[in-house]
Amino acid sequence: IIHIYQDEHWGNLQWTLSDVDYKKHEIWFGMGGHQIGAKWNSGPISVNAKSQYYIENVFEELDAPGEWYLDKDKGTLYYLPAKDVDLNTALVEAPVLQRLVQFKGSQYDPVRHIHLSGFRVAHTESTFMEPYWIPSGSDWSIHRGGTVFMEGARDCTIENCFFDAVGGNAVFMNNYNRNNAVTGCA
Repeated sequence: IIHIYQDEHWGNLQWTLSDVDYKKHEIWFGMGGHQIGAKWNSGPISVNAKSQYYIENVFEELDAPGEWYLDKDKGTLYYLPAKDVDLNTALVEAPVLQRLVQFKGSQYDPVRHIHLSGFRVAHTESTFMEPYWIPSGSDWSIHRGGTVFMEGARDCTIENCFFDAVGGNAVFMNNYNRNNAVTGCA
């Protein structure tokens, strides 16, 4: 995945890489690039010499302590530990879910009076390659999902929770919701 900050650095986009031509020094983008809305530039993408970028999960770039590479096909994680990390006792956490909690009702039959308090919610999968929507033809877009997802909920609260390294929105309220609150969370 290549992460590119658009030329004015107020937003970033992600694409899969579909091909690399080493002789011509060209990278071909695959799917992606939908993380910023349609009206942010007169052209479809404003990526140029001012744009900063990085590419994640490249085995050939695994060369510094703390870096890792995941070979999904083989189910193998390669990791170069820092000097103070003992792999025999290290805790390795890998995300497997995007959404950990879901409140799902409807306008006519809402979920009611659920309260989450004091939880540490951590290490969910990234959502930047999931579908994004552009509200009202805007210059921004949003992924309609979250680590905690609420749809058709009333009088529910999420309080004093710690969201740590979640791969997208921590809390997302979609469509019908009334009198819900998110307070004291970090």
